[in-house]
Amino acid sequence: MTRLSFAPVAPELAIDTLFVMSVIMKADGKIEPGERKALDAAARALGLGSFTMPAERPNALRLDRSYEDRALLFAAAAWMLYADGQVAQTETALAGDLASRLQIDPSEQTRLALLARDSFTPGADGQPRDWTVSFASLVQTVLNPV
Repeated sequence: MTRLSFAPVAPELAIDTLFVMSVIMKADGKIEPGERKALDAAARALGLGSFTMPAERPNALRLDRSYEDRALLFAAAAWMLYADGQVAQTETALAGDLASRLQIDPSEQTRLALLARDSFTPGADGQPRDWTVSFASLVQTVLNPV
């Protein structure tokens, strides 16, 4: 079976992205089916195939990355906030802390969070979007700003 990657990024960044998403996923103390589905969709979009939660990644939030790469980590975390249809206060607080640690400015935080939220909005035909394609599109938008 051929592995398709809709949003190619460096393998280390891809794994760090999934790690950050898994941290948000676990923030409220429970892992919902939608969150697992979102993590799996993100893994496929990043070219990693079906992927389980990554182990501890102590350098995931390092600041020597490009601003776009750090913005991707935050956008992925924001995307995970919406995966189960409920945004818990603990998840929101953790995402805010993550943005501070990644030095994402507040206006960019807002823009990225809206992009993430809107990617879960059904298409013009009212049908839910494919989450793998949705996440890949988010990645492309963040890494290739206009």
